[in-house]
Amino acid sequence: MGRREQLRRWLDGYVPRGTVETGFHREMIELLSGEGDPFGRSRFEPGHFTASAFIASPGLDSMLLIFHPRLGRWLQPGGHVEPGDEDLLMTARREVEEETGFGVDELAVEPAGVFDLDIHPIPATESEPAHLHYDVRFRFRAGAGGGPARTGDHELRWFPTAPARRSTDDPSVTRVLDKWFGGRDGDRKETK
Repeated sequence: MGRREQLRRWLDGYVPRGTVETGFHREMIELLSGEGDPFGRSRFEPGHFTASAFIASPGLDSMLLIFHPRLGRWLQPGGHVEPGDEDLLMTARREVEEETGFGVDELAVEPAGVFDLDIHPIPATESEPAHLHYDVRFRFRAGAGGGPARTGDHELRWFPTAPARRSTDDPSVTRVLDKWFGGRDGDRKETK
């Protein structure tokens, strides 16, 4: 099964939470159903699929976030789909390993399949026009005694629930925190 078919199966079986995520779900199905390669990094109109991962501590009471200096924000690891990635879960795993040092065998996908959907704007740069990232997100759980093998190029930090909420104002992350740790209904006010 190819990437497109696998993602279609995941999206067909996914139940979005709240009106914001329901809109993202609908837009992702439209992109996936359209012409051209929806995974290609050079597809800018309207954008392309990406994948990311929210990493939970073994006790599910903390989340690992990465500080992105260019954006000045704490965010989850993730990135673009590479030609060799069989599906978006493989993309998320590869990005986790590259950005955190966690090995593939140190993390379990919980729950199985997609955990969250998000569409967010990417500003124009010298080499790329403004476009959208259609981000398919997975939740991983670190094994007992697990921790990032290295920090390398990125500052990593485990955030318990309350400090994570205070450390990021990114609506796509705070919505996941609400979904993950309870509290809100997934319908926080967001801008796209």
